[in-house]
Amino acid sequence: MRIVSLLPAATDMLTAMGLPHLMVGCTHECDVGESSHVIPRVTHSRIPLGASSGEIDRLVREASATKEPLTRIDRELVQSLRPDVVISQGLCEVCALTPNQLQELARDLDRDRTQGTSIRWIELDPRTLEDVFQSMHDLGDAIGRTDEALSLIQRLRMRMAALGEQHQSKPGIATITLEWLQPFFNVGHWTPELLQTINLEDRLGNPGGHSHPCSWDEIVRTQPEVLLFACCGRTREETRQEIEALSSTIPWSQLPAMANGRFLVLDGNTSFSRPGPRLVETLEEISGWLAHTLP
Repeated sequence: MRIVSLLPAATDMLTAMGLPHLMVGCTHECDVGESSHVIPRVTHSRIPLGASSGEIDRLVREASATKEPLTRIDRELVQSLRPDVVISQGLCEVCALTPNQLQELARDLDRDRTQGTSIRWIELDPRTLEDVFQSMHDLGDAIGRTDEALSLIQRLRMRMAALGEQHQSKPGIATITLEWLQPFFNVGHWTPELLQTINLEDRLGNPGGHSHPCSWDEIVRTQPEVLLFACCGRTREETRQEIEALSSTIPWSQLPAMANGRFLVLDGNTSFSRPGPRLVETLEEISGWLAHTLP
């Protein structure tokens, strides 16, 4: 089997199932760890390295207006890899290929396929935490590796259950998670539900729905005891630098979480933005941080 993964979360799933050797292509954002073979990167981003979140926001808005995708794909390279399975997503066009790009790629692969061989196209589109587990099951089924998928799901659920037991007797904590800083964005989809597992009540979260802009006044009114920064696609250092840069215009001390040092900067590339095994790793990181931060 030859798989091209156009979704970092799917790459994480395959790796956690012990199947990275099945991948013959992946995106520029995928982490392949200690894979036994070099996996070609079939995409690249038009967003320049080091761009601020304000600049990225501008580029995203311009791309939306002009219908010009921010992610490019090397269609000729994908064809040369001769995949029989392609994994994609339809949840977010900002950080992935657009439907038009995927349609063009599908046409290319259809023309290139050998006689008697059809390419399976798997689209994963989770929106809730349960959807995330279902997408793992669906992926396993689609590639004939149901047992590996079920084993992964069981391991992840057990780890989440252990975290829930650690926090079940503790009161809920008023929390805000920010997915973007210029402008401010809340979090949606699976993240609020995930945080609830460890009693973090995201006061601006939109469970199962899209994230959306929020004002500074909205953030202040919630008076969060805990503040999580999980800026999509941004490293910890990039986010820390941006928080510091914004301190000249944003009075962070108005938030109890910031005034009391109860804020955590997460790696936005791998934390909540990937609906796969990394979600549980992120939850474990936050749980450990809470144990050392809150009385």
